[in-house]
Amino acid sequence: MKKIIMCGVAAFGIPAVCAAQSSVTLYGLIDTTLSVTSNQGGKHNIQMVDGGPGLSRWGLQGAEDLGNGLKAIFTLENGFSPNNGTLSQNNRLFGRQAFVGLSSDRFGTLKAGRMYDTMTTYVGPFGSAQSTIGSVTGHPGDVDDLVGSYRINNSVSYTTPDFNGFAGMVMGSLGGQPGSVSTNSTYSVGVRYSHGPFKAGAAYGNYNRPNTSLWDGTSTTLGVLLFSAPIFSGFASANSLKISGLGAGYDNGTAGVNMVYTNYRFNGLGSNGGPNPMHFREGTAAFNTLEVNGRYMVSPALMLAGAYQFTNGAAVGGHGGQRYSQFSAIVDYFLSKRFDIYASAAYELANGTNSLGAPAVAAINTVTPSSSNRQALVRVGMREKF
Repeated sequence: MKKIIMCGVAAFGIPAVCAAQSSVTLYGLIDTTLSVTSNQGGKHNIQMVDGGPGLSRWGLQGAEDLGNGLKAIFTLENGFSPNNGTLSQNNRLFGRQAFVGLSSDRFGTLKAGRMYDTMTTYVGPFGSAQSTIGSVTGHPGDVDDLVGSYRINNSVSYTTPDFNGFAGMVMGSLGGQPGSVSTNSTYSVGVRYSHGPFKAGAAYGNYNRPNTSLWDGTSTTLGVLLFSAPIFSGFASANSLKISGLGAGYDNGTAGVNMVYTNYRFNGLGSNGGPNPMHFREGTAAFNTLEVNGRYMVSPALMLAGAYQFTNGAAVGGHGGQRYSQFSAIVDYFLSKRFDIYASAAYELANGTNSLGAPAVAAINTVTPSSSNRQALVRVGMREKF
């Protein structure tokens, strides 16, 4: 990270005495990968992609000391593909994060802008997608947002100070629809606890019309941030998406193990929140996912990690349920504190009937869905942090 300390300058270019300091930090990472996939839409594929353990980004973080323990803060974070230079997050300049706020060790932190919700912040760190292996271990379609595939626009959040290891966060977002406060609005709450090597977190979120509030869709078009995942693209007409999650882990520095459980429900199918290819008039589509993951430091430079996850989707609209099992692993070698090389693999098996009324197909997160109920990939890449 590159940190720049700034202070006021008097007239005529003569430096003035700084009563308070401001700092701006430039940070980021570049992660590029050679990926081999067994089946993408019916064909074997070898390609360069963005991101193994991390997704490429750069950002600016700033803080200004306002006195009495109070600071003004901001973050601007851009996502991009290092292989072709294009912007991520539907071509947003600062699509990953963009917020300003006030922070106090005594009173907590208030922020406003585009931010991660409590699921990503408090439950996501216990999933292997954030902690070790990367986005391919996101639960199918990343519906529960543990990877952080979508951010909340027009949001305001408050995070409490730390109370003996406990902290909490509340977030709300206005949809900005004339005549309707609830349309496209969201809210979420979360808590965390940390004591020595043990950590735990829980979160709940309610998202009105997720196709438009989360995935940049409209009442007639499927959201582009949905990745068209067949596990739930047929549920884009839902009036709301409700997500609950729990995570816990133990890590002594050399080895660690985590468990994550999430429940997510598409309620009010058949509303005008998005396309309705299955012609739902009502109903709820519910999913439950359980993940167990662990890591072990063979040496200070070599990490081994693995994960297993199972997702069960209940039957809806007369169609049978859908189930997904995935095994994932990574070998990560650190040549320095900032540079590492890695090799990872994932295998997914699907069963049942998906949201479009067709046989469920495997769709490892961020990868084009398979034409069958199986999909495997191997990735080899390198990552530099700055």
